[in-house]
Amino acid sequence: EEIRLLAACREYGGFIEAVVKLAIETAMRRGEIANIRWSNVDLKNRIVHLYFTKNGDNRERICKENQRFYRGNP
Repeated sequence: EEIRLLAACREYGGFIEAVVKLAIETAMRRGEIANIRWSNVDLKNRIVHLYFTKNGDNRERICKENQRFYRGNP
């Protein structure tokens, strides 16, 4: 299913494929992804710091394969 989903994202275009990959790799919620700022991203350690999550906790998401997400993005 993931292969078909990512193929559909590529066909749609834009950054949607990168966003879907991030969601798959980190299990982040839609609202958490929408609220990401570059200041919350630690590229060196592959961590996204999340603030104001649905349950009110601050947390971190480790992006094991985030090179796929960040490649080609600002």
